[in-house]
Amino acid sequence: DDHDDDDDDDHDDDDDDDHDDDDDDDDDGAPVCFIESGCPEPPTDALDCAWLRGTMTCIEASSASCSESDTAIFDAWDKCLCEGECGEVIDTVDSVVDPLDWKDPHLSSELHTGSSMSIPGYRTDAFGKFFRFDMSDLQDSQWNKNPWDMFSPFSDMKYEWDETSSSCKPYVKYSQEAGEEFVELVEIDGVNADCAISYGVAEKYEYMANKGDNDHHHYWLEDWDHETTPLTLLRDTRSILRKSSGAAPPTEYDSDTAEITLTLKASDGTEYTSTTQLTYKKYMAATSNAEARWRKSRELGGKCTQVPIVNKEDGSVLYDGPYQQSPPNWADWTTVARPTIISPESCPRMEGGQATPRVELNSRDSALASIDKKKFINARVVRKTSAIDGKEEKQGFVEGLAQMKGCKLYVDGIFNAQGEQLCQNLNFGLNGQKEIPIKEPDCDYPELKNTAALMTATLEKMKTGEAPNDAGLLLPYIGSDSWGSCSFLIDQALTFLEVPKNIKTMACNHDWDTSEWNADPCCNWMLSETQCCAPRDVTVMVPEASVDTERLSEYCASDVQQLSVAIYAAKSFVKGKKDAVDPTYGCVGDRTSDLQKYEVLQDAAKTCADELYGTYDHSTNQHKSSKVCTKDTDCHSGTCAAAASGETIRYCQTSMIGEHSAKCLMKEFLTIPLAQAKLKEITANGNLRASMEDVGDGILSIAGREMCTGPDGWNYDPNWLNCKGEWVENYECSGSEGDGCDAHTTQTDCDGDSNCNWQHVGSDWVDQWNDATGVCDEYWCNDKEDCKTKCLSTDAVCNTDPWNDNFDADSCVNGELNDKFCAMCWSGDNDCHEVSQAPKCYHDRRIWDQWHATEFGEWTDTLCTDLMGADAVVETETCDSDFCPQSCQLPTATSAALCINAGGICDSIGYTDIYGCFVEKSRNGDCWSDIDYVEVEHAECHGSTTCEGFSTETDCDGDDSCWWDTWTEQRHYHEHWLEVTRHNWQPFCKYDTNFESLAEAEAGCPAGTTPQLSETKTNRCQHDQMCFSSDIAKADCEDWDNMSSATDDHFSATGDCWCQDTGEINTGLTAESTCVDYGGTCNAHDSANDGDCAGITSRDSCNDSDKGCWFDQKCHWNRATHVNWDSDMNLCRVNSQSMWGTLAEQAAFASECNSFSEGGTWALKMAKQFEEGRFYTEELCTAGVCDQDPGGWMGLTDEECVNTESCSDWNCNGCERDWDNVNSHSAPDSICWAAAANQTHCTDKYSGTWTSTNNDDGDMYCLIEEHTSPERCSYIYSECSKMDYEQCGGGSANGEFDNVITKDVLYCRPTKWAECKSEEDCVAQGFCQNEWGGNALPDGWWNQDTQRHEYKDFVCVAPEINLDSAGNDQDWFSCDAYGSGWEEVEWSELGCVIKTITDESACTTLTLGDTPANAVWRPTQFDADNCYEPKKCYNGNWYNRYNQEECAKCGDQFKPLLKWSGNKWMQGEMRSMYKWKDREFTSPNSWVTEIDRWMVEDLVNEVINRLNEEVETNFVSCMYNPLINSIEKIACVCGNNRDQCDQDAVINAPTSLVDTKSYRDAKQRAGKKLGTRLEVSEKSVNNTADVKVTKGLYVPPLREGTGTADASRRPPNRDAGERKLNGDSENSLNSAECMTVVTNADNWLVGQLVGDCISLSIAEDGADTEFLTPSLLCIDTNTQIERSEVFTISGLANKEGDVYTIADDMQIIESGTQFCFNVTKSVTACPIIYASEHATATEDLASGECGLISDIVQEIAMKQGCKMGDTKSCGWLQAGSLSQAAAIGTGIIVLLVIVGCCCSSCIGAWLHPKSRAVMQKHLNKAFFSEFDKDGDGMLDKDEIKVMLEKEFGEKFSVKQLDALFSKFDKDGNGQLDFEEYKVMMRHHKVHGHPPELQNDIDPSSIELLSLKPKESSI
Repeated sequence: DDHDDDDDDDHDDDDDDDHDDDDDDDDDGAPVCFIESGCPEPPTDALDCAWLRGTMTCIEASSASCSESDTAIFDAWDKCLCEGECGEVIDTVDSVVDPLDWKDPHLSSELHTGSSMSIPGYRTDAFGKFFRFDMSDLQDSQWNKNPWDMFSPFSDMKYEWDETSSSCKPYVKYSQEAGEEFVELVEIDGVNADCAISYGVAEKYEYMANKGDNDHHHYWLEDWDHETTPLTLLRDTRSILRKSSGAAPPTEYDSDTAEITLTLKASDGTEYTSTTQLTYKKYMAATSNAEARWRKSRELGGKCTQVPIVNKEDGSVLYDGPYQQSPPNWADWTTVARPTIISPESCPRMEGGQATPRVELNSRDSALASIDKKKFINARVVRKTSAIDGKEEKQGFVEGLAQMKGCKLYVDGIFNAQGEQLCQNLNFGLNGQKEIPIKEPDCDYPELKNTAALMTATLEKMKTGEAPNDAGLLLPYIGSDSWGSCSFLIDQALTFLEVPKNIKTMACNHDWDTSEWNADPCCNWMLSETQCCAPRDVTVMVPEASVDTERLSEYCASDVQQLSVAIYAAKSFVKGKKDAVDPTYGCVGDRTSDLQKYEVLQDAAKTCADELYGTYDHSTNQHKSSKVCTKDTDCHSGTCAAAASGETIRYCQTSMIGEHSAKCLMKEFLTIPLAQAKLKEITANGNLRASMEDVGDGILSIAGREMCTGPDGWNYDPNWLNCKGEWVENYECSGSEGDGCDAHTTQTDCDGDSNCNWQHVGSDWVDQWNDATGVCDEYWCNDKEDCKTKCLSTDAVCNTDPWNDNFDADSCVNGELNDKFCAMCWSGDNDCHEVSQAPKCYHDRRIWDQWHATEFGEWTDTLCTDLMGADAVVETETCDSDFCPQSCQLPTATSAALCINAGGICDSIGYTDIYGCFVEKSRNGDCWSDIDYVEVEHAECHGSTTCEGFSTETDCDGDDSCWWDTWTEQRHYHEHWLEVTRHNWQPFCKYDTNFESLAEAEAGCPAGTTPQLSETKTNRCQHDQMCFSSDIAKADCEDWDNMSSATDDHFSATGDCWCQDTGEINTGLTAESTCVDYGGTCNAHDSANDGDCAGITSRDSCNDSDKGCWFDQKCHWNRATHVNWDSDMNLCRVNSQSMWGTLAEQAAFASECNSFSEGGTWALKMAKQFEEGRFYTEELCTAGVCDQDPGGWMGLTDEECVNTESCSDWNCNGCERDWDNVNSHSAPDSICWAAAANQTHCTDKYSGTWTSTNNDDGDMYCLIEEHTSPERCSYIYSECSKMDYEQCGGGSANGEFDNVITKDVLYCRPTKWAECKSEEDCVAQGFCQNEWGGNALPDGWWNQDTQRHEYKDFVCVAPEINLDSAGNDQDWFSCDAYGSGWEEVEWSELGCVIKTITDESACTTLTLGDTPANAVWRPTQFDADNCYEPKKCYNGNWYNRYNQEECAKCGDQFKPLLKWSGNKWMQGEMRSMYKWKDREFTSPNSWVTEIDRWMVEDLVNEVINRLNEEVETNFVSCMYNPLINSIEKIACVCGNNRDQCDQDAVINAPTSLVDTKSYRDAKQRAGKKLGTRLEVSEKSVNNTADVKVTKGLYVPPLREGTGTADASRRPPNRDAGERKLNGDSENSLNSAECMTVVTNADNWLVGQLVGDCISLSIAEDGADTEFLTPSLLCIDTNTQIERSEVFTISGLANKEGDVYTIADDMQIIESGTQFCFNVTKSVTACPIIYASEHATATEDLASGECGLISDIVQEIAMKQGCKMGDTKSCGWLQAGSLSQAAAIGTGIIVLLVIVGCCCSSCIGAWLHPKSRAVMQKHLNKAFFSEFDKDGDGMLDKDEIKVMLEKEFGEKFSVKQLDALFSKFDKDGNGQLDFEEYKVMMRHHKVHGHPPELQNDIDPSSIELLSLKPKESSI
């Protein structure tokens, strides 16, 4: 039962619950034990053994049904209750259990303070880990690792297939020497390694198989659990050998010299042995390596990593599936080869061929044999209440008997023959008299000293990394007899009383499923979704301790100074255990906050790896950094790389340079300077002054690995061998059915059949992986040297493009740019690509592909020189296809002038700039139809040649052969694209008239238009091609047929006849003369002449007739070559179809032109193109490029760059190609088209092609050209990226497009991620993102019906609800109620997006059943304002569902849910990005040391582990150092064999508070966050320094004579006015007098201590040193210490021996309860308060006599003396004294008030003490006046008597009142004035009654004293 002494009813509530176990064995409920008659009546006073034994004898004699086990129960309780031997009760009584076998899953730090065992506060199953040899089912799991088994012989392991043995074999590293290689493991400590691994694997599967066919478990079995692989089994050698062979091998923890023997196998098959030690550091290294190595092996498909088949030794199957996960090579899981493991029964340990079991050191059996289990009996209690959160448990366990004063008997389950229950409760009688004392403690100092030394050594091993930082390592010592007995002594020397305490807690303190539990959000998790679990006040009962003088007199030494040390050490011990588990201010609280602080470092490795090492981008075959940048300083690599082609967003350049990684990690660790220091410590051999370069070198040595880089470098990676394989292209011969094409198996045969076509039909990856064997038959390389050799000997490539293997040496090193090139490099110099390009002048006809080659022929050297001159050469590009692009280039033409205008030909021809009249084009406008045309009147004189000379109608009409013709021309507008800025083209509407100068345009342009340059003369010239002569007159040119009849051989009249009525060429008309006359009619201008004209059938005759005839020509002759006058150029030119025909035809025409000389000088003008060079000199390469054009394609100058602007992100509305539509893959990227009404209009007016859009409506359009550019298009230019959002279906409910071209030809779609084309659009846009960086709302999704991605401007958003799709309640909130699957509903931060609702009305009226859904119609577009509008409650870790009111209750933040990331409009800036390199034909691969991102993660984890280990070390030290120090002091004073204690050394030994290493540049806190601590500044340490802070145990000086029989029984009288108190203290050991020890130079008391004295020591390399700059030392004060009002100044004192003097030179800052001050050197300081006049004081300013400790020690000493027969001591304890009264009662000296008076009149005051706060009430004038009945301002004796009796229950005799007044009535008038009254009250309340009154005790009060002793906390 529990140890509450105040209520017999404690047993009644839970009788049935507590003791029903006794009936469990009787199925029918029959009595267990019968007696014939009732038990003897129990005594009415003490429960003695005689009565107990008599009762048991009665039961045994009269009960025929009592079994031997019943008798055993009685005997066991007999020994326990009567002899104090309770060990046997463990085995016989169900209600008392053995802690060695009991595991309480709910046990935690919520144990009562003062318990006999210190349980680590953060462990959930302390007893489960109490003994290191506990073999629980979960011992080998990640979270329940036994700390004593965290020692391994191996630092790295692998498990691979061995062909020789056809089995998986283990390979290990164990020496931790540099360059150590893996070696095959045969035996571990005499146990076969294969057997041990098989045993561990089989055990796992057998355990899971026993769980039954549960899908969850099978899912778990589909892959190896990362903590139960063969690698982790090898790491956990101790655990697996204990299981398989019966005992675990020793570790460095067991013995510094402990080693085991390994049997290993060399590569040649010979076996040898080696010794090694099991260490913690190897274990940690193995842990890191095992997971990464196993994961990579799985990725590579290693057979030994496949989930195995497990068979038993008898051949039966233990496990053979299911295997749900496909292996990495994508083979069918049913066919993949798997290893087979045979489950062994055991794996015996062998020595010399004989089975030789190991005797495990510190085994369970040996430990159990040495433990006195009765010291740790756990009794079942009716009730326990947590001191932490107030939670009450009615059925719990607590260490009970060891801290109780005796056993209570509870007998149950005894019945008579009639079935009547007898002896139901023998626990009755007077309160406090039911207990029989337990056997006395047996604390032995030498044993405790040894235990303490072992604990201290363990703490040191934790500090140095030789043992896990796990408090469980200390539990065996705490479970030892020595610790238990001495802890038992403390428990017996103290008495505990449960007192109420108010605490604030958020924990659930109600029983599950009660009404209180259901209504409390701190308990009911469903309520906690929407209601705050706020801290609330809870009253709980907690135990407080007091000193038991009776016990201490029995146990302890008689030396009074030592006794006082024991009392204060016991006080410190209890306080230390309480502080240890305090979740806010104690060790537990600091540990929790420090570990959380380091969690921010977890992502450092990934952040740096993603930026510097990048992720592989398959589109570029490069590693791409994740970090977006705009300038070099944004990047740790120092380079913001150029944007990829077609992009503007730039990313940092990746880098494998160690220094760059160092800079990145140091930046990520910026908020944790100690992490920076740890990184330097690891990477720079402890040099905290190391540069970034030094740290980088260290990172390379730790995380670098030699490897092959390059296009196929992955093939030759020595770290992870890759199975050889390649992509195999598949072809087939296809044709029409029945053509027999499928019979052709070779390309030659297929191509030879005209009906067939050889086609590519896909590719397959074919590798050397053998599915049958589960291993690779051939790797690319076999070991490191082989990999290096093959890496560097791969086929050479050109370093200008290392991923392109189509170069040969000649084409690579070809003299271009003097064999140099400008390179963009991604990772140093190892991965570079050419960006340079020499200026190129080439013929306009480039042969791009095989189609062009077939259509126009291929370039040859002859054709090239014929067309471009003798210096021209054929240039063939390198590529990986059958045909590579060709061009004819002129290398000598390095500028546009030399290329296009060679020899001034453009000037000689007369090309000029062309100007036009322009109007801005509306977004969806059509220039032709939207803008009114302009009518221009024309008039000409027609007729004979003479008629052309007449310019007026009069002159024309004067000649009969002429006539005047007038007509009106309609001049329209058409679309024309202009380059408004460099490479920025926009559409305009151009008036259909050209001008040769700006002035002409300004004069001739219609109103409302703007004159602008339309086309430059260079552009006009470069694309024009002709044979021309400037010497021939216009008339001769136009009459060419007559003038050059003899030259027809040169320009033949061949051609074809096209007739407009059929729209086709009439092949029957082969001569021009017959063609032009065919179908035509001769008509008269004057109807009078109709008859004359109608008979003429020849065009020429009709036109030449003088009858005024004109010929309506139906067919036209298109000459292959013809001569005409070019009125724009004023020259005669020859146009020929040959000029645009095949290359051979063009060459023939060029030859013909060059040799022609008829009528003048003729010249050939060829169409050419000129490409400006890019970075083709070192100066251009290294000078820089505009960051607005990182690829340099625009060739922007410095000035142009500055004037070029762009948006920082592409997130504006716009259009893009709809790549989700398969038809878009073959669509043109752009087209030039005309708005023709019909085919005739298209062909006649625009010379276009009438083309189908291929949509369902059969729409047609007039195509001019595909894959074109704005400058080449004279009509409508369309390209998706050039259109606005609304043009391609955005912004409209139905997704309407502006035309079929956008929708069905180009396949455009709207996008929200287009380029922002203006500053206004840019800054208005941004990204409203959730906490993960994603979209606030989905703004579109795939429409299955339309097969298009559709953007949504609005969506319907409903709140999550706890209903499922069927409308049933569920225990969580979700979107299930609104639909199923992503097609119907999608979760977002703002709620559930219901995709099936497409209009606002349906959204806002949505209901769930009859309940409105409260859905909102939300826009998907956000701006900077409305992005921050949605808010939720944030608790520091995540957003919850609390409303604003509930959020405030919890003190959480009601803050915006989303974050706005706005765009920036950026101005161009020139930046250097490229390198000038030599062109080389060499191996594409490099053998480099590259940083492994996984190893960097391991490095960061090592930093975090060291930080966490330091936290754990500090935590364990914080938990146990104070306990070790205190308990050793107590054992030294009160334990057996204490004469062996060096008392001076032990008693004066300080407690370690801080023992740590401080680092340069690392600001660091050491010690408690809200307690004593040292805050080291960042520049305080030169490199590193060892810093220690210790605390001394303060014990007040005893009163002179204490311990002798002559000592006074109470403190001497003092004037009440000398002792002034403030505060509300209830602890008189903490009284101001006890702490007043500070003296001035004249040795007068002038101050008091308010906390413990602290010593700081600083050392570097073992020698004392000082801080370079001041650090802050804070000393925690004790708020329970009373503070004298005399002392008003806070400060510090120096301590020399027992002398405390004020340290005037140390100034403090008060921070909370701490006194903080700057320190630079080792110091001892004590927190004090002192008087302002301290220096001049000539007397004690306050009392320094601690009366209570003297009284307690005196009491103990006198009891010791009396027991030894000293009559004087017994006399001191004479009848009538307080001490005797206490002894008669419980032997307890309370620590609340000083014991002084024990007469009948003051016993009530002692029993009912008042606090200091109450005392202040009694000193109030109003209270005084209340009893001044006559109002004279005085209190007489009668009034004083009434006051004392009413207020304190004290009855004073006349004699006592006389004595009282004689002392305090100073003026002798028989009354006390207010001042006299106050002095009396202070003295009475503090010091008790005068000694002369002590003999006046009322004997009747003794009984009262024995009933209600008062206790309080120390």
